[in-house]
Amino acid sequence: MRRGVLFAVMILGLVFGFCAQPVFAQEAAGEAGGNASLTQEKTMEAEAESQSTQAENATAEESMVQLTVAEMEFCYDVQDRTPVGINDTFPDTVGRVFCFTRVTGAAEETTIQHVWYYQEEVARVDLRVGSPNWRTWSSKQILETQDGWWKVEVVDDQGSVLASRDFFISQTAQ
Repeated sequence: MRRGVLFAVMILGLVFGFCAQPVFAQEAAGEAGGNASLTQEKTMEAEAESQSTQAENATAEESMVQLTVAEMEFCYDVQDRTPVGINDTFPDTVGRVFCFTRVTGAAEETTIQHVWYYQEEVARVDLRVGSPNWRTWSSKQILETQDGWWKVEVVDDQGSVLASRDFFISQTAQ
């Protein structure tokens, strides 16, 4: 068992770039001073544990999703994954407004939400993000009586707001 653990420590040492002579080889060679051997073994175990923790932390950091909203536009439509009629002000007769979002940095498939506000939250739309550079959109029907300021927040799967933007619905002459 002890040799198995030491062999594992040696392999970790080779993988993570530190070298130490195995304790059992020193004992087999007839080295005196069992305490020195025990101290070296504990040092090797501590180094292996430290290297293992560093490797785990690096792996965790690499797998963290670093989402960024690279583009967020309001528009009349989306065609061929491209916003059409980009604007920040729309007439109250618009009928529907689209929120187009390009998200970058996803290390793995995840989801975001478009949260639509008019005086209060009026809609929450789940959207899939399937690659490191992903275009997605949602739309909201706008009633003629809903003139004024609107807002859409882009929220990640942890609830953090990645981006927020306003648009205006102008009242047309009656």
